[in-house]
Amino acid sequence: MDTFLPVKYYIVIFDKKEALKLFCDRLKTARINAKMSQREVAEKIGISQTSYSFLESGLREPSMLYLRRIAALLNVSIDWLCDNHPDEEELALAGNKK
Repeated sequence: MDTFLPVKYYIVIFDKKEALKLFCDRLKTARINAKMSQREVAEKIGISQTSYSFLESGLREPSMLYLRRIAALLNVSIDWLCDNHPDEEELALAGNKK
């Protein structure tokens, strides 16, 4: 008989639209927390303000190069920008809404 070991991680499956919305929301949150305008972020990462606006609105997806630049500039991790697992602060906020 086969023995199965417990899995120590989990995978959350969600659709691309949901993932893109999460990215857009977190991107905007990180920018606002950094007290920067879209134009300031765009200039510092080397794209136009319009292109950056498209990133925040979900009309365009960032390349890995720009994702790295954005994360470094806004002092957040790429994982946080793209991940769908809530952090402790988000869990606490969700708990307070109930």
